[in-house]
Amino acid sequence: MLLGMTSLADVPVKVCPHRSLNSCKGVVRSRDLARCTKEEIISELKSQGVTDAVIISVKNGYERRIINAVILSFSTPQPPQHVTVGYLRIPVGLHSKSTEMLSVSEIRTRQVTLQGTADLCSLW
Repeated sequence: MLLGMTSLADVPVKVCPHRSLNSCKGVVRSRDLARCTKEEIISELKSQGVTDAVIISVKNGYERRIINAVILSFSTPQPPQHVTVGYLRIPVGLHSKSTEMLSVSEIRTRQVTLQGTADLCSLW
């Protein structure tokens, strides 16, 4: 009703949805999905409301390693329960700054604890 409005009290108006209030982010953990490119993820999941994707990686010395987590931005106020990727049905977890910080501190703790370990991907 409001989105279709063109005038308010005989004054022409342009109505569009709020970008940040009408969107949300969710975390998906899938090794298969994390190995895809950002553009491929967005184009394949566009029909499920995905507008952006960030593939999470950690730095191990001088090289970056992709872990099995992807942050998806959705065009809805609430994320869906799951996304369907090919034949996989992957649950979507809520994303917030506190969970992002927890993940980073968790990774740092594992790096400090396992300083001599060359392969961090084996932890996940």
